[in-house]
Amino acid sequence: MASSSAGKTKLEATSSAVVERQAMGLVRVSTTPILPAIARGKRSDDFAVLVTVEAPRAAASPEKRAPMDLVAVLDVSKSMREKEPVRGKQTSSRLALLKAAMKYIIRWIRDADRLAIVAFNDKLVDEYTVKLTNVRDGGRKKLEKLVDKLEASGGTAFRPALEEAVKMLEARSKEEKKKRVGFILFLSDGDDQYKHSKIKWEEVARSSDGVHSKVRAMLRKYAVHTFGFSAKHDAGSLREIADVSYGLYSFVFNNLHKITDAFALCLGGLATVVAAEIEVHLKTQGSVVVGDRQHDRPVLIKSIDAGGYHSHVDAGGASGKIIVPVLYVDEVKRFIVHLKVPEVVATGTGGGTSRQDLLTAEGQCRNAASAEHVAIKQDRLTIRRPEVIDDKADLRPAPQVVAQVVQFEVLAMVAKTFQHSNDDKDTTKSKQTKAASPQTSLKRNMAEIKSSDAWRHLDEGTRRGIEEQVEEIAQHEEKGEGKAYTSSWLSSQKMQRPTTMGSPDKVLAKFMTPAMVAVAQEVKRAEHKIPPPAPTPATPDEKTPTSSVVASDPELAVDPVAASTTTTPDKKTPTSSVMASDPEPAVDPVAASTTTTPLPPQRSELESSSRCPRCVEFDVVEEQLAYWSTVKRDLLRVLGDAEDAGELRRHSLAAAGCFHDVSIGAINQAMYQSVCQAVVQARNLSRASDIYLY
Repeated sequence: MASSSAGKTKLEATSSAVVERQAMGLVRVSTTPILPAIARGKRSDDFAVLVTVEAPRAAASPEKRAPMDLVAVLDVSKSMREKEPVRGKQTSSRLALLKAAMKYIIRWIRDADRLAIVAFNDKLVDEYTVKLTNVRDGGRKKLEKLVDKLEASGGTAFRPALEEAVKMLEARSKEEKKKRVGFILFLSDGDDQYKHSKIKWEEVARSSDGVHSKVRAMLRKYAVHTFGFSAKHDAGSLREIADVSYGLYSFVFNNLHKITDAFALCLGGLATVVAAEIEVHLKTQGSVVVGDRQHDRPVLIKSIDAGGYHSHVDAGGASGKIIVPVLYVDEVKRFIVHLKVPEVVATGTGGGTSRQDLLTAEGQCRNAASAEHVAIKQDRLTIRRPEVIDDKADLRPAPQVVAQVVQFEVLAMVAKTFQHSNDDKDTTKSKQTKAASPQTSLKRNMAEIKSSDAWRHLDEGTRRGIEEQVEEIAQHEEKGEGKAYTSSWLSSQKMQRPTTMGSPDKVLAKFMTPAMVAVAQEVKRAEHKIPPPAPTPATPDEKTPTSSVVASDPELAVDPVAASTTTTPDKKTPTSSVMASDPEPAVDPVAASTTTTPLPPQRSELESSSRCPRCVEFDVVEEQLAYWSTVKRDLLRVLGDAEDAGELRRHSLAAAGCFHDVSIGAINQAMYQSVCQAVVQARNLSRASDIYLY
């Protein structure tokens, strides 16, 4: 890698993550080898390289992010009439809960965004379907009135609704497609009925027949984020739809009013897209410099671990590619490239100095806001090839690389375990010979991973976090919730993004961006949840106060003061695997207020304002987001920049990795609390200036 000051090539293996980058720079790619050196006479048939793709840091304001075209596909089949418990003994229909969640979305999205609604049962319900609508200039009110009219009846057919959603997004002009990011939210509480859809979703990803291939091509056009709504939803089909489309699968089993939180978590990412069509091009090198001579020893790509993202190896291993459809602000994606590195048999004068170029990573992406295509700067990976390795530090694997290798191994193991379990249930043999339970297979396969060399190189905290996640999967399997929970966990791990795994508190915290944290906490504090039904239902002709989340649904009419006093703190879960509810400060300025926190007003109340209300929040929170992004991204900078530190240079990679692993947990916790406090401060400021946050 060339030095910016002297133009010299670095001899030590290093990740370019140590190089300072601009606060609003382009997408960056960096590489980190599992070892900084390989002896010349040795070869490696599986040399792991961590490829890291980083999105830009937080933008200065929401206006600098790409506008969104969102299609909400809603199940209004007969089962949506069923009653569900809400906060104790109170009950509400699933449809009423969905209406409230949809109104949250309608009031949350920005003026620049557009929203469409597709309602379906065993067919499209045209009277409840509306094409992409500008939410400004009365659009919000129009959409809310449509949501109020939703009624439940009929069966369930996924395919026609998905085809209509894709058709709406495809109908946009070429210019709109370039400048506006399109997504689909798909919610259902039941099973897809084959007699209506005429498709087996589990075969869409693999089948080559005409029908399934056509559906697969359709789903690949836009990410579909699926939401299971009740214990009876079709987890297998919803996960397949999400996987094929590069979306996420989330679900809510109990406390279905928390579907609003699940929507908010997803929207917290979708609203912060800064880059699209990201392509990372990998090209192997082979140049070995020994003393004053250069030799060619080709390096080959053996395979690429990319989780749920598309990747492939070309030219017999000489090159490869990883494709990421979109990146959110502050997102980081980590992939593992497995290389075959040959031994070096070479002679030359001054043989004590040697190095080998292994891999270059570069690419291109589209700026989501400006629609311009920009190049991703090349990163060149170089390692040392001494005649003999006499320093133990050179034999110590980089912790961050080992951790990602093991994470991909666990991901593959869990997917394989439950795939075999499902296959066994479908075979005649399983009826004659009792197959091992998924829990037993999971424990046996996990034991194999724990006996590997890679596992022994993990730090204690990483081991404990992985073990807790696997144990959580086994526990949900025992409770009969295994398919949904495991599917959502797999979706999260494959896409390296948070999903709601049965509850908003069951989220893999390591994938949360600061913006997601802020949105999730704001939802909790603002009480955008379904309150108990009012004693006296409102009549259809009555106007609902603008302080209510729900408009005219009788089941959801509520006294906002009473609603603000019924919240119960969520149960905490281990911070190493899932995000627990953030501890409330000793004195909560929101709860301590004698006035009730107003819920989002109708857009008409805000149209006269010269400034987007949510900008107030970002003004206050932005500094915190940017600060913590800097801390998290530049953990390696101090050690990495010590290029002239003599002996330290040989140990910097391992030391930096250890420092990163020890610090990341504490930094995540501090970041979460700091951003949440900033959100509270933003709300108080908004009250003082009579501007509502939402």
